[in-house]
Amino acid sequence: MNALTSPWESWEEKTNGQDHAKMIARRERFNCDIPEEVLVLTTGVDVHDELLEVEIVGWGIDEISWAFLDTVSRLNNIFEAF
Repeated sequence: MNALTSPWESWEEKTNGQDHAKMIARRERFNCDIPEEVLVLTTGVDVHDELLEVEIVGWGIDEISWAFLDTVSRLNNIFEAF
């Protein structure tokens, strides 16, 4: 329950009315090997004091997943690149 609603009020998610057609139009093609079954890519980054852990996962129907990247980068190496 949201703290701003009373127990008898139902919660209704307010969205910005995102137009899915606009999102589809903004897609970008990447030159990489991703199975056709992958519908969505998600990325997670775990931030530590001196390193970043990055994971990219592709998701298909029935929550089938494919891991495409799982890497650890030391922040020193990242900052030296700039």
